[in-house]
Amino acid sequence: MGLTDCQRIDARNLRDPRGALTVWESKDHLPYVVKRFFILHDVSPGASRGDHAHRQCHQLFISLGGPVRIRLEDGDAQRIEVLDGPEHGLHVPPMIWVTIEEIPKGAHLLVACSHSYDEADYIRDRTEFDSMSGANQ
Repeated sequence: MGLTDCQRIDARNLRDPRGALTVWESKDHLPYVVKRFFILHDVSPGASRGDHAHRQCHQLFISLGGPVRIRLEDGDAQRIEVLDGPEHGLHVPPMIWVTIEEIPKGAHLLVACSHSYDEADYIRDRTEFDSMSGANQ
């Protein structure tokens, strides 16, 4: 997998005089069924989160208030994505190193995962990730 496999996905957004309803459905928006989700919030100023890759787990990142800045790396290239509302998500497949660089005060980041938590799925050592991804070869 590479950075080209990291895709922005638009949710279905319904509006009427009462307000907005943003809808995410696995069958319409994701190449996987969601088995776990978590929300990052109340992150200390200047702190980053992530700093790892997954061997098998896909993730969808959705800002529930932002902007949230995410750095993606595949071993050869990197890019920055900024998510700023619930209408847009970022699908990140396995073998992408993710660093959530900024979650401002009051922001919440929802992450919907294809797998239940399994520590063995995490690659937390950058040298190991670079070796597995074939970085700079």
